[in-house]
Amino acid sequence: MEDFPNPYHTMTKRWENTWIEAMRSFKPDENTVLIGHGSGAEAALRFIEEHKVKGCILVATPGDEYYAGERHGRLYRWESIKMNSEFVVQFHRCECYV
Repeated sequence: MEDFPNPYHTMTKRWENTWIEAMRSFKPDENTVLIGHGSGAEAALRFIEEHKVKGCILVATPGDEYYAGERHGRLYRWESIKMNSEFVVQFHRCECYV
């Protein structure tokens, strides 16, 4: 991908826009399963807010609702995500030592 965002400045909306434009170029439809890792997983959720897909597999999605709101200035639109996909599966490792 040309002009890919700098990995050292991941706290910008440019990552999200770059991933979403890449996904649009592949023309996913209601038979497509998106797979995203890290910021790509976040962008997949944002993409599904507006586009219908079969489902989504997320790997190591950073943060939570608070993080998403702080990072992008808005929370995920879960109702839209649920309406636009049959399933969302998340793989994540929790290193809780309490």
